[in-house]
Amino acid sequence: EWLQDVKRYCEERNKPRTYEWYEMIFRVHLLPLLGDWYLSDLTPSVLRGSAERRGIKDELCRKGLSSKSVRNYVTGLGTCLKEAYKRELTERDLSTYLERPKVIARVDNKRPLTHKEISLFFQFCPTQYHIFYAISFFAGLRTGEALALRFGDIDLLNNKIFVEIIMQVVISHSD
Repeated sequence: EWLQDVKRYCEERNKPRTYEWYEMIFRVHLLPLLGDWYLSDLTPSVLRGSAERRGIKDELCRKGLSSKSVRNYVTGLGTCLKEAYKRELTERDLSTYLERPKVIARVDNKRPLTHKEISLFFQFCPTQYHIFYAISFFAGLRTGEALALRFGDIDLLNNKIFVEIIMQVVISHSD
């Protein structure tokens, strides 16, 4: 029922990806963990874990998910549990009993391409994109930074690329 409310909310605001995200985390990750539990049976020890069973966070971590994914999935469940409390389906806000892992950046899988992989890439990449990708690969620019470059930003004599960061701050005052 809650997911249907999320779907309607997302359709009204033209955010179908938000609904797809919630639906996926519940279908793939959370419902298999909570499938045998009724809302009325959820207790702090079920959510946090106890000596007899792992909590939601630990079960998700055991699946090999990144700490960021686990944190996002637990937050999604927390949103659902908060709504259950607001609708008076639970006597207390069970979301406060969920444990969220600290987000640990995974550096181990963020390796640059090898020269052999780059060479292979350029064999199949259209020639008109070679300069763009060469700058991206070898200068380590983000996509947005590389797309914003102009010829004047590249100093070939000194082997430098100038990347300008422009921040726009919008302050709104409500009456």
